[in-house]
Amino acid sequence: LVHVVGLSPVYALMGGDAYAKLSEGEKLVVDTARLRDACILLAAHRPYREYPPAWIIRSLRNHGFEVLDPWKSYGVIWKHATVKRQLDVARRKLPYFTDEGVAKAMSAQIDEMDARARDTLGTTGVTFGSDYVISARLEGGGE
Repeated sequence: LVHVVGLSPVYALMGGDAYAKLSEGEKLVVDTARLRDACILLAAHRPYREYPPAWIIRSLRNHGFEVLDPWKSYGVIWKHATVKRQLDVARRKLPYFTDEGVAKAMSAQIDEMDARARDTLGTTGVTFGSDYVISARLEGGGE
């Protein structure tokens, strides 16, 4: 028996006018993820990737696993502290930037995003995106 735990990508479906339809708190979460990933890339590091549940299920099935239903999904609560942890990842990448001017500009952007998160999300937060747990076993196998 295998359990796959993951986070649905927070900005996977943000093309077109989907972003415009988000609440201010939800936009903040998307903007934070984008800023974090931009800093990781500008540091010439490799960002990690979240995979949507549909991709995980398809991959498990393609590799001979039977996905056990129902799989579970849990909403993620994004508070200021949650966003701050993501911004700290971005901040730790600044020393690796090759252009000091860009690093200073991104540092200011991180500070501004942190202030927005404190004002918008505080300790209450917003529920946006989801964590998931998908259980599977090899087809024909026991648990």
